[in-house]
Amino acid sequence: MTERHSTPGNGSAAGEGRVTNNGNPVMRRKAPTSKDVARLAGVSQSTVSYVLNSSRTISKETKEKVEWAIQELGYVPSQGARALRTGRNQVLGLVVQLDEGTNAPETMPYINGIIDQARSYDYEVVISTSADQHSSESSLKKLLERRICDGFIVMDIAKDDPRIALLKQRGVPAVYMGLPEDMKNIDAIDFDAHGAGEKLAEYVCEAGAKRVVTLLDDSREPQEYTYLRTFLDGINEGVNKQQVPAEVLLLPQTNSLVWQPLLEEKFAPLLPGLGVIARNADMSNAVQSLAHQKGWEYGKDIFLIGHFADTLAERAHPPVTALSTRGRDTGVNAVDMLMRRIEDPEANHVIRLVEPGSVQKRETC
Repeated sequence: MTERHSTPGNGSAAGEGRVTNNGNPVMRRKAPTSKDVARLAGVSQSTVSYVLNSSRTISKETKEKVEWAIQELGYVPSQGARALRTGRNQVLGLVVQLDEGTNAPETMPYINGIIDQARSYDYEVVISTSADQHSSESSLKKLLERRICDGFIVMDIAKDDPRIALLKQRGVPAVYMGLPEDMKNIDAIDFDAHGAGEKLAEYVCEAGAKRVVTLLDDSREPQEYTYLRTFLDGINEGVNKQQVPAEVLLLPQTNSLVWQPLLEEKFAPLLPGLGVIARNADMSNAVQSLAHQKGWEYGKDIFLIGHFADTLAERAHPPVTALSTRGRDTGVNAVDMLMRRIEDPEANHVIRLVEPGSVQKRETC
């Protein structure tokens, strides 16, 4: 088959071309262009570009005309052409550390929020995963060398995180999820862990707990991560207000099979009136399983409250009283902050804390 394209005349439809098949002319539609969109909408080609790139304020009426013409023609902007015009690839990089301490069901709301919000800006997301901070830094360097990302969101920021210095050195827009020790000249977002810890502790004490045990996994040292450190500080502040003793039990993340014996050994001497704060759904499930086996009564023997996604708390048996980590909201806010930085590299730097919502009372506390 041979092809021969002709230039449409005045009577030709937008994007129409001529193809020959064994010598017989056949009409085939070519992909519409921004010029076709402009002609149909009755605006200039530059106005179409402004609407597509949100680079100038356009009246609602004009914007609707352009969007209608795009829909009518089935026009799809060329990413290559857009990159040449704007100097952007419409791609964000998401750097995630997935190690033995990562709780996947708890991490996914953050990632889903980031992806969905990026798409609302007409951006795609490239996800870089690694098992530890060293390999995460190496993966980030490779992405930087490929120059495909207009900016980065970096999760699980440690107190002294080398990825921050790397991105600063390269001058690439970035937002950090987690607060490092040095917060000068960066954009960062985190959940208000101190406020969450205080709210959880006060709630479980007011429900009737006479002592409190907080469950954490042993894969990450609280002193290395601002979130964990301030979370425990908040719990201590909350129990001190209520004059209730509290302690932390670290569970081995690599072997959840030993959790129940450890929990039974710790909990049995403290019953009744034991308040338990579970940092993830797996720990909460282990407590619930043990309570079921031993016949412990919620609201008397044990007061269980979780700090993880509401969807996981609602699915538990019985449903768990919990304070959401607001992962999706945090991810959405992170993208908004990064787009602000991409659009205005000279904008003031922002440190944002996502406020805890209300504890959702269910059946365990």
